[in-house]
Amino acid sequence: MQPEPQSELNRELSPRMAEALHLVCSGKTRKQIAIEMKISQSTLRSYIYRAFDRLNVKTIPEACVKITKLQMSTYKQTTGE
Repeated sequence: MQPEPQSELNRELSPRMAEALHLVCSGKTRKQIAIEMKISQSTLRSYIYRAFDRLNVKTIPEACVKITKLQMSTYKQTTGE
């Protein structure tokens, strides 16, 4: 059995950073996300800005576009499309 290829997104971001960005991109407020993730808004802000650095983006919309592209790339690799 071959190991599943690790997505570029998973290589770039920690699981908590990826979770935070997914929730931001889904339209939830920072307060809602902090409550859902059981973290402070300050910690959430830190996750988001560290993710920006790792993804080489400056805004939430840019980050959302980039993670969508990375997810599509991973999907194509795993399905062969």
